Amino acid sequence: MSKENLESVTELWMRVLAKCNEKNINITAESKTYFFVSYSSLLRNVKSTQKIKPIYVKKLAEFLEVSELQILDWHENKDVTSLAEDSENAFESSTNVIKQTKSPFGAGKRTKIIIFSATCLLTLLCFSYYLLNYNTTLNSEKGRMYFGEGTDISLSMSKVGDDFQLPLYNYDFKNVEIKVEKEKIHITADIDTSRIEDHTITYIGKFEASGLYLDGNAAVTYKILINANNEAWIGVMMLKIETLESPKGYWLTILNDPDDETFGKFLFGDAYLHKH
Repeated sequence: MSKENLESVTELWMRVLAKCNEKNINITAESKTYFFVSYSSLLRNVKSTQKIKPIYVKKLAEFLEVSELQILDWHENKDVTSLAEDSENAFESSTNVIKQTKSPFGAGKRTKIIIFSATCLLTLLCFSYYLLNYNTTLNSEKGRMYFGEGTDISLSMSKVGDDFQLPLYNYDFKNVEIKVEKEKIHITADIDTSRIEDHTITYIGKFEASGLYLDGNAAVTYKILINANNEAWIGVMMLKIETLESPKGYWLTILNDPDDETFGKFLFGDAYLHKH
């Protein structure tokens, strides 16, 4: 591999090559079968340093049998140059073996030796790769961490204004963790709330949400449990996540404080998250 190619290698591309070796797939010839795009298009997107397109994220997750979040983590990891070179060389060796076994002149003793040597090399590479990336994989499975903020939004000027309460709170989200597994999403966070008109009135609690994830969008139901009195707030939220760099969304709930004269009215607000 040239120096230029090595600089653009990501852990994701190395994983694709390893899976091809494992399944005895000639990716240059069978790219359209597994990814519905040509080999050159796949190579351009997977090895690119730019943000990977959602459609490729989905197809790669299915091919490698991992979550879409894991695909994004691997795509961002570029500190794998030496190992990537070994993997690419092994892939080229495996491709040559496939070609030789299809040749009428490749059925002799030499072919058997090449196949045996390639199998041993791939086994050693896979084992070494597992040891080098064991801790990284464990960390990735914990999800991505964020912090963020939000506020109530007034809908009093709209046609449904009478059903909605005026803005009451600002929100700070801390230790936000997002986990995506196929079409499921789970979110946990610490949340601090404060009254817009009186910042001395605050509530601290735990935020937990779960729901569906599809093509970069999430629909979840959430519950906030206030630490001081175990009071629970529930609601629904839509999040636009895309590549998980800066998720943003909107939520809807119903005021459930019996001491408030507007008890039972709807509340509407936003949420913006930022990657640590």
